[in-house]
This record gives sequence, C-alpha cells and structure tokens, in this order.
Amino acid sequence: MKIAVCVCTWNRPKLLGRMIRCFEMQDYENRVLLVLDDAGQYPAMEGDRWKLVSHRFRWPTLGEKRNAAISLLGPDVDAYSLIDDDDLVLPHHLSALVVALQEAPWCQSRQVLVPRGKQFQRVATSNGENPNNIGYPGGWGFRREAFERLGGYAAISNGEDQELAARALKLLGPSADTITDKYPTPGYVYDLQSKSWHLSAMGPPGDEEGYRSLGKQHIEPVESLNVSWPEDYCKWPISDTVLPRRW
Repeated sequence: MKIAVCVCTWNRPKLLGRMIRCFEMQDYENRVLLVLDDAGQYPAMEGDRWKLVSHRFRWPTLGEKRNAAISLLGPDVDAYSLIDDDDLVLPHHLSALVVALQEAPWCQSRQVLVPRGKQFQRVATSNGENPNNIGYPGGWGFRREAFERLGGYAAISNGEDQELAARALKLLGPSADTITDKYPTPGYVYDLQSKSWHLSAMGPPGDEEGYRSLGKQHIEPVESLNVSWPEDYCKWPISDTVLPRRW
C-alpha cells in the first residue's frame, strides 16, 4: 500500500522543517509527502520522496486547500494521511496507519500523544458522551477509494475534519484503530505547545473570518528549510496514564 502524507502549510517554516523530518524518519518505505503552501513563501523544493508546492493563491477555505493537496498526488497512491505542519509523528506512525487501513476503509486512533516538558502524555481522542466522536484528525487515515466516495472535505475552514468524519461513519462504517497489539503506542503527537490555529477559522463552526484574515498577512519569503528535529523525540519517555480528551 502506497500512502501519501498531505501537509497544508501557512507561514510556519521552522515547524514545517520539523514535520518534513518526521516524514523522512518514517519506517514505512512505500510513502510520499506533498506539502501545499498557498502563501507563495517558498521556491520549489524536493527531497527524498517529498515535494513542496508553493502558490501565490489563497484557497477560500481550509477544506478546499486539503482537497487541492490531495489532487496534486499521482494515481498510484492508495491511501492518504493529512497532518498539519505544526504537529509531529513518530517513526512508526505510517506503519500503524497501514495496518489499520487493511482492516477498514478509514482509521482513527483512540489515543494521541501530547508533549509535556521533554516527555509525552497519552490523551484519549474519544468524547465520553459520544464514543464515535473522535478528535485529533492528524492521526487519521483514508483509503483512496473511500476518500473519493466521500467526495473530499467540505468547503469550510473550521470543523472540516469532524464534518468529514461524520460522513465517513455514516457511509463507510466504524473506523479501525491505529493502536493495535503490533503498534500499542500512538504515533501521532498533537503539539499544543506550538499554539497553532494558523489554518482554522479560530472561531465557531461556520465562521471563516479568522482564516480569511490570516490570508491578508505579509509573508516573508523563505529560500530554504532546516529539515531537522530540535530534539530527539524518539528518546522521550511516554507516560502510561491516559488523560481525557481536552476538547
């Protein structure tokens, strides 16, 4: 199974370099990375199985931007994972997604990791009142044919992932879990410390003003990226305690 990681980015060069390094360190071989920048911030860039595409065109919504990133991939891709530029994935993340996607047309994770100092804390992704309401979409994956059946993301900027998940649950059935006996540790890290929200509407669902206002900011050009980790995240200890979902 060939899996593509799609990263939508907006004026986050340091964090983007960290995310690309996460991709380079994956232990699953049959993979590609497509980064879509709509700030026109970078020249064309390519590396080992990754490519950065930069446009001076702001997509009207984040949902449309995510769909555009997927549309730039070749026809030989079998599955998709959409991760934001400010998050992290550990080296086994894509391997765990592929195992899960062999069981169901889409997958989610019942736990993710969040940084606390120089260690990781497990956090539950399911809402206790509604076990099917699973958050942290950077830990999700879709088979290509399943994503095409869903018709992609809706043209909204806030809640586009949860809207897609609701349709997936209805049309595709329950998701597989990325946490298995083979991969018991979450591979997706939600980096709340980065204080992101750079892509979302930063408001209630349906409010697009935050996303539009970010598109009006002056963006400094960046000629190269530092593709590296500031820390060796593989060495950070992981707490066995699972905290409840934070949102």
